[in-house]
Amino acid sequence: MNDDKIIEENINAASESSPNSLSLEEKQMLEKVKEEFKSKIKVECTNCAYCMPCPQGVDIPTCFSSYNDKSIFGGFKPQVMYVNATEDKSAAYKCTQCGVCKKKCPQEIAIIEELKNVSNSMDKWYYRLLGKIVKLIIYR
Repeated sequence: MNDDKIIEENINAASESSPNSLSLEEKQMLEKVKEEFKSKIKVECTNCAYCMPCPQGVDIPTCFSSYNDKSIFGGFKPQVMYVNATEDKSAAYKCTQCGVCKKKCPQEIAIIEELKNVSNSMDKWYYRLLGKIVKLIIYR
């Protein structure tokens, strides 16, 4: 909310609603949307970062978040965001399978296996090249 008009709209919407005001049809629609969204999540990481720091510098939460974004939203933006966020320093392919992260994960995610999946999907050489080109264009 960065505008008075938007703040007023949100206040009006909140003041005109009440608990349990959704119809059965609206609740069913929300449930379908929730299930569709959930079905596209590849790694159920909450981004708590308990797995960090990685001895190899892998940014595990960012890797999983980007991988999920690619699955949920598609397109090139999640891919470019991943390449820019990880560069060659904290990408999934840097994982040496030491297992330090796995011991710390409260969700018991199979981090090593999931990082392999992230790397197979996100760490293509042509995506890295595209990321470098985008950076050159943006920061010239």
